[in-house]
Amino acid sequence: MKPGTFVAIPLPNGRFGVGRVLKDPLMAFYSIELDHFPLESEISSTDLIVAFAVWVHRSAIGKRGWQKIGFREISGNEPDPFFFRQDAISRKLYLYRNGQERLATFEEVESLEVAAVYDHHHVEDRLDAFLLKRPKPQWVRSPQRIQ
Repeated sequence: MKPGTFVAIPLPNGRFGVGRVLKDPLMAFYSIELDHFPLESEISSTDLIVAFAVWVHRSAIGKRGWQKIGFREISGNEPDPFFFRQDAISRKLYLYRNGQERLATFEEVESLEVAAVYDHHHVEDRLDAFLLKRPKPQWVRSPQRIQ
């Protein structure tokens, strides 16, 4: 999908959220909630506030996934977040962004997203929880402090 493409995210109870392709596989998800399928005019003229940005599997968009609702060129003000990963054996933490990584402290990564590619249902659960001001779903991983 082309960077700048907006998609409708179906949520429970007939509600919809909005996402946007930034740079494959990175997508931003916005703090907008609608009780109807989003129209291009509603999102293209609005300054949207990013709720979170994560990597998403490309199967989330298309025939069996989220529907395209519009497009706006990437302006350069979009998120370019750091992610973290934690080595399964050493438990060391790493900061990751744009193919570069370095060792990190717990304090540097404690509020970051894990470097993982999510399926559509994970994003839908997460966006629904955010919009309803509920805690993040339990599958959202946090770094573990090294003892």
